[in-house]
Amino acid sequence: MPYTLTLYVLLGVGLAASVGFLVLHRPRRFFRMVEISASWWVIIIGLIYARSLLLLGIRGAASPGPWRDIALSLGLLAAIDGLLLVRLFSYLRCSCGTTHKAHPRTPESPSTALSGKRLTAPEGASSCPRTLMEATVSDLWMPCAKRLSIANTAPMDGGPAKAIAHTTWDRKATKAKPQDLVPCANLRTYFGSNASGRQAAPHVLWDPFTGRMVQFFPANSRSLSLRDLSGETLTSRVGSVVIQVEALFLWCRVGGKTFEKLTDTPCKGKG
Repeated sequence: MPYTLTLYVLLGVGLAASVGFLVLHRPRRFFRMVEISASWWVIIIGLIYARSLLLLGIRGAASPGPWRDIALSLGLLAAIDGLLLVRLFSYLRCSCGTTHKAHPRTPESPSTALSGKRLTAPEGASSCPRTLMEATVSDLWMPCAKRLSIANTAPMDGGPAKAIAHTTWDRKATKAKPQDLVPCANLRTYFGSNASGRQAAPHVLWDPFTGRMVQFFPANSRSLSLRDLSGETLTSRVGSVVIQVEALFLWCRVGGKTFEKLTDTPCKGKG
C-alpha cells in the first residue's frame, strides 16, 4: 500500500508539472528545433506518466520485489519529477519574474543613452513611471508595452548592463528621396509572426510618432536585432542585460512632413 501510494504521488506530481508547463508555454511550432528541445521531452514524459497512472488505477501496482528494485524505480521517478519541476519553475521565473533585483546601470553613453529617459504611456494606456532599464530589468516585461513573446529566449553572458538603441531603417530611403513610414503594425507582425523577422527581433519596438511599444523578449534574455557572427563576440548577449530598443524610423514622410532625424519626431513615449 505505501508503495502504491508513493507511485500515485510521484506520477501525479510529474504529470501536473508537465501539463502546467505546456499550458503556460503553449507550444505552436512543434517541429522547430527550438521547440523540439524545449517541449518534446516534456510531452513524451507527460504521456508516459498519464498512461502509467491509468494502468495503475486499472491493474494496481505490480509486486514491488526486492528493496533495491523499489529504491531504483522510485528514485528514477523522483529524479524525473525533479527535472519537470525545474523546467516548470524556470519557465515561470523567466515569464513572470517580477521579483528579480534590477542590475546596476552603467554610466550613460551612446549605447546606454535611453536608460535614463523617463517613459510615458501613450494615450489610453496605463501609466509607465519607470525608466527603460528600470522597467524592463526589474519587471522583465515593460508595463507600458504590448507584450508579444516570441519565445526563443537565451541567457546572457554576463558583464555590465547596457541598452542599445537603433532604428528599423526598413526601406532604402535617402535625404533626397524620403519614404513613407512603414506602419508599426506591419513591423509588429514581422517581428512577432514572420519566420525571418523572429530571427531579427529586438527587445522593444518603439513608434516615436504614437508612443506605442511592443516587447518581444523578457529583459533577462538576449534579443536578436544585433548581428552575431560565429567565432566573434556575441554582441546581443555580452552583459548582465543588453536591452535592444528599435525605433520605427528612417528618412520618412509622415502626414506630409519629412523627418530627417529621430530627434525631429515627436518622440512620444520617451518622456
